[in-house]
Amino acid sequence: MQALRFSIDANDYNALRQPNVDIHTLTGVLKLFLREIKSPLISTNEAKTFIGKPNQWVLTDLPNKLEILRRLIRSLPEINRDTLDYLFAHFNRLTKVPLQHISAETLAISITPSIFHTVQQGARMQDIHALLKESEILSDCVKIMIEYHQKIFECTADRKQQKNRISVRNLKKTLSHPDLLFQNLF
Repeated sequence: MQALRFSIDANDYNALRQPNVDIHTLTGVLKLFLREIKSPLISTNEAKTFIGKPNQWVLTDLPNKLEILRRLIRSLPEINRDTLDYLFAHFNRLTKVPLQHISAETLAISITPSIFHTVQQGARMQDIHALLKESEILSDCVKIMIEYHQKIFECTADRKQQKNRISVRNLKKTLSHPDLLFQNLF
């Protein structure tokens, strides 16, 4: 796993195509990357702001949970939103592979600590119960984001369509002004 990680850090992506690289190693490298980035893709505090208290989340119906998660995703920086959109689209596809049959719940349990950086060093024993409850709620959020990816990440899809329209507009403008061609290509 470390050898693959160092290859990727050195921009050697051919290492990913080696026959001895299995899915567990790739998954481990992804989770390691997510855990080691300076800031989590979603901070636990950001999530708590939208989700509310654990008991409140448990009692919330699914349509309201979807709206809460949409607002949470919209509040994130663009790079976080895009990364999460890509990851959850992939996870959603994984749950639909017929012979693989991995559930959204299993994926959520596995990936939640890496997305939220929930594992905190120096936690006291009396805090363990609260941390476990918090992890359950965050895992439920991740499960829902996997299962309902398209509904939750609509804002990202809308932005991508908008960017594509802007790109077409710029292309037309560039083609009508040949002197801008070089400027817009580089």
